[in-house]
Amino acid sequence: MTVGDYQQVFSDQPVMQTGSVQRSPTFSDQSMFPSLDNIPQAASASSRSMATPRSGSSVGDSPERSNKVHKRQRNTEAARRYRQRKVDKLTEVEEALRSMTQERDELRLKLARAEAEAEVLRGMVGKI
Repeated sequence: MTVGDYQQVFSDQPVMQTGSVQRSPTFSDQSMFPSLDNIPQAASASSRSMATPRSGSSVGDSPERSNKVHKRQRNTEAARRYRQRKVDKLTEVEEALRSMTQERDELRLKLARAEAEAEVLRGMVGKI
């Protein structure tokens, strides 16, 4: 049952036919959003893209619809792989950061020990 069928059952007002979509004149003709009245193409385009396929569609639409579904599935998989690569790269960079931070800390400690040893040696040389 379509929206137009419900409107016919529950409304006393006539239902107007526009293209393949039925509409009631109550809301669309007395728009609550006047700024949207200037964009009829956007509303019809979005309703077409959101519409469910009809059972009476021709055989010629089937390969096109199949291609669109296949393309959507490939795009979804590609997006999933991209997000996974992004997570993997972030994990790799975080691991490299941990490794370099540890190496930096070890080098700082080694430098402090070398400076302390040099100071001790300078002190010994100064006594001679």
